Amino acid sequence: MYLGIKSGESVLLTMKAAQVPETANTKFSILKGVSKRDSFDEFQNVLRKYPISLTDIQLLELVKVLGINDNISWLPKVN
Repeated sequence: MYLGIKSGESVLLTMKAAQVPETANTKFSILKGVSKRDSFDEFQNVLRKYPISLTDIQLLELVKVLGINDNISWLPKVN
């Protein structure tokens, strides 16, 4: 079983094989997924590897996920 960024990469590879284009929503879902884990390094890796511009709604959702998982201190790393 994959966890964190490895799961996201597996999904992206499957999408590519099926000729399904990755979208900003796909990348945001990966970011949200690693936001639930206790790995700040993994969170930073996703931000570097899959840069996206967050909408206001996505930013609020990310704040919620980070807060619920006691990772709110990571928020200043989101540009």
